[in-house]
Amino acid sequence: MTKIDKQDTLFLHADTLLTYPILYTDAIQQVEGKDTIYTKTTDTTKIILAYHRVQLYKKDFQARCDSLVYTTKDSTLNMFSAPILWAGDGQLIADSIKLLMANNKPFKAILKDKSFAIMQYDSLHYHQLKGEIINAYFNEETQLKKVDVFENSETIYFPTEETENDTIKGDIVGINITKSEHLTVFFKEKNPYKITMYEMPEGVLNPLNKIKKDKMKLKGFKIYIIYVLYQNKIFFFGKK
Repeated sequence: MTKIDKQDTLFLHADTLLTYPILYTDAIQQVEGKDTIYTKTTDTTKIILAYHRVQLYKKDFQARCDSLVYTTKDSTLNMFSAPILWAGDGQLIADSIKLLMANNKPFKAILKDKSFAIMQYDSLHYHQLKGEIINAYFNEETQLKKVDVFENSETIYFPTEETENDTIKGDIVGINITKSEHLTVFFKEKNPYKITMYEMPEGVLNPLNKIKKDKMKLKGFKIYIIYVLYQNKIFFFGKK
């Protein structure tokens, strides 16, 4: 197990961990056509490579994948080979995931190829977003605030009633099943509250009692064991 962020503990575990300093080149062009002078300096920036059975733990998000590239300079995590990212109440999966961070907190995840986002509403109902590319944006509490879905976008979500002051009340009013080429979903209090569809949109709101349970999940739906709900690295990694 390796601690790779001392300010807000970020733990990384894998079968193989490699660390490389980044060498960068500053080029200074001399005047009057003379040769360019190159100076090479070793920066404190590092690249960390992790291979096989990679597990990542931070108190506000966790992840698993087969390989990972972490750049310390911009705190960017690139995860490959069936990555799974848990953040807030969401599970994000794709062929590859790029997680962008600022001030030690994730603010955007870019999912590419076979992208699928799942947010649990309760033990029976899950909000779902599916497409080739998903851009997920997080708020300061690492909860989803907006999701853009591109190429063959599909959603299943459960609209809820709202009170007079525009807060989520929590009573499900039905199941909304939509398709479009591109869509954007905005979240409030961990639930979708606004959806915009672009290019050939299709959508229907059905009463829950009119839809069979097997129709409440998009193709490819799967909930992975979320050890991380314990918010404890010992549970996540299994052993110290």
